[in-house]
Parts: sequence; C-alpha cells; structure tokens
Amino acid sequence: MTDRICAASGCMKTIHARGLCGPHYNRWKRSRDVQAEPLLNLSGDIEERFWARVDKTDSGCWLWVSSSRAGNYGDFHFAGVRYRAHVWAYERFVGPVPKGLQLDHLCHTNDSSCAGGVECLHRRCVNPAHLEPVTARENILRGNSIHAANAAKTHCVKGHPFDAANTHVKSRGNRVCRTCQRASMARYRARKKASTDMGDPS
Repeated sequence: MTDRICAASGCMKTIHARGLCGPHYNRWKRSRDVQAEPLLNLSGDIEERFWARVDKTDSGCWLWVSSSRAGNYGDFHFAGVRYRAHVWAYERFVGPVPKGLQLDHLCHTNDSSCAGGVECLHRRCVNPAHLEPVTARENILRGNSIHAANAAKTHCVKGHPFDAANTHVKSRGNRVCRTCQRASMARYRARKKASTDMGDPS
C-alpha cells in the first residue's frame, strides 16, 4: 500500500497522525496552525533541531519558541538527553559554564522594566552574547525579586551591619544578624527563667 502524504500544503512527508507528518502534527498540537513557522525540525542533527526553535528578534534576543521546563527556561531533547536551551547554546558557542557558576541573562539585568519571575521573556533568550557566568548570589543581586532586594541589604531591620563578623548564613542562603539573634536568645532565656521562678514553691 502506498504511504499517504501529509495534508499540509507543499509537504511530501508521510502521515504520522491526523493526516499530518510528524513536524506538522507537533506544530498543530501547539498552535492548531500547521503552516506556522518555524516548523519543528525532527532531524538527526542537534544544531538543526536547536535552530528550528529559535526566533532572532530585533532586540538581539534569540527567543526560544518551543517547550520550556519549570521556571520558563527553554529546553529540548536530543538522542534521549534533555538540554536546557540557553545552557546548550552557551556551551556550544562560547564554552563550558565554569564549575559553581550559573548563567545570568544580561538582557533581563539591563531591562529595568522587567519584573522577572516565570513570566520573564528573557528567560527564553538563548543568545550566548546575553549570557554571563556568575555566582548564585550575584545572579540574585542582579534580579528584581524580593530575594534580590533582601540580598542587597547592608543592614538588618534593627540597623546592625551585615558584615563578616555579624552575619550568619543559613544552609538555604538567607542571612541572620548575630546581634539580633543573641538578643532574641537572651529574651528567651529571661522568659524561661521567669517562668521557672514563678513555679518555684520556695
């Protein structure tokens, strides 16, 4: 029996599902428009698959137009391996991300109007020129989040400095003022002593 041909205009590939070939069917599943560009590229070449999912914008950002993972960062699969799109692009065109560092989107850092978060379009940018390896703390400080605002503070709410001698950093990375911590413990001990004294029959 002769293989049936994809119903999309100009396509000569064989049918995968719903009268469409694999690439057109995948496009239809996402947008219900089988003629939308760019069509998914399902070839055996990782660079072709990457570029088929990139839209080079006038702003200089290379926006990822395919699937994303938690946090709205682009991702794709190739040969059974899952890649973060912006990390793959950086390592392909620049080099390995140094150990212990993460990639900061400079296009976001330079856009003061962007509130950040999972709706931030800059997270979908895969242009290596817009990416810079930085420490996790530096990445947070450059953002517009509550975490960034807290990390940028030089003093606690009581006015004590967040310096090396007066700062305790917890396992999650949040800072605690040692002066306030000592005062809190002193108040706790005083309350406990007063409670014990009240219960002492002598």
